[in-house]
Amino acid sequence: MSHSPLSPSEKLLGEEVEGVKKPGKWRITKKIERTPSDTGGNFSVGYLAVHQDGTKAFLKATDVGLLKKASGASTVLAHMARAFKEQEFERSILDICQGNNMDRIVHAIDYGEHETTTDGVRDYVFYIMFEPASGDVRQQVDREMRGALAWSVLALHNLAVAVQQLHSALIAHNDIKPSNFLVFDEAVQKLADLGRATADNQSGPWDSLNYTGDRTYAAPEFWYANVTFQVSAGRIDFDVRRASDLYMLGSMGFFLITGQSITPLIRRYLRPEYAPENWSGTFEEVVPYVRDCLGLAAQALDEALPKDSQNCLLPEAEELKSLILMLCEPDPKLRGAPKLPGSVRNQYSPEIFISKFDRISKSLAGMERFATNG
Repeated sequence: MSHSPLSPSEKLLGEEVEGVKKPGKWRITKKIERTPSDTGGNFSVGYLAVHQDGTKAFLKATDVGLLKKASGASTVLAHMARAFKEQEFERSILDICQGNNMDRIVHAIDYGEHETTTDGVRDYVFYIMFEPASGDVRQQVDREMRGALAWSVLALHNLAVAVQQLHSALIAHNDIKPSNFLVFDEAVQKLADLGRATADNQSGPWDSLNYTGDRTYAAPEFWYANVTFQVSAGRIDFDVRRASDLYMLGSMGFFLITGQSITPLIRRYLRPEYAPENWSGTFEEVVPYVRDCLGLAAQALDEALPKDSQNCLLPEAEELKSLILMLCEPDPKLRGAPKLPGSVRNQYSPEIFISKFDRISKSLAGMERFATNG
């Protein structure tokens, strides 16, 4: 049985590379093998690396051969140009995040290029070094390892802060999902992987795409073909991106509590005639049916959230469920925080969710401590 030759990015184990931000060399010590549950990431390879001063990092490597799998470019030159553009843009976004002290975004420690030669053919590996985490939230939410509900809501609060930090710099993440939400310790979780990000104040490789992330987690407005979005200066309107990030924030809340993501669950409840592949009407016409399915999916929240002696959701649980459903609202025009009369706050601002998740987390933590000590 023949196997495809390894790409340059898959042959870095044991190599030494030198970045452009941190003086000195990095030794690549371990390859991170993908698991069957991993989604996305088919266009990069992960490694652990150690700097000569002892600093540890997670290294994400890619090359033109891997990147062209996702590219619509038709020539080698076009593939190379797109690869350089994608790398340059991601690095610039990461530098903006670090320069703005976004403490809930995983920082890039270093980045660079590594020249390789295979059978006389020269190629380049592009890599970025990130601060290492202990894992992503999938391990925490695993049924056998799941922590207290207060931890889940605290993690959701931290994710909302990450989204706010990005949006304040006019950056949309576009690919918020469990594998991109990393755990550093009990109280610190950070949002990673800005490889599919867009920015409202600079051009990037994904500007013209309606949706740039993993479609497993996409909001309903991206399921249906006959939806058009406002475009300005060649870029999808930033509010479209903000609304999408909010939906994925809500989906992460659903995942942290139930172990399931909301989009596949809604799609499971949709009757065949309302499924994207069959629907010929407008998005506005199908939204009520999608919303009904969201209501059915929300039963999983009812089952997972704490109840009182009358089998009713505790007030904190009821409020948490309401907030998640506001974020997962199928109609982007209604998604997010209701706008109060006279308010100048954008409905897609995570601000109100940040404060409420913080308060709910603290209240639940107090109840859990009381139950433990009681």
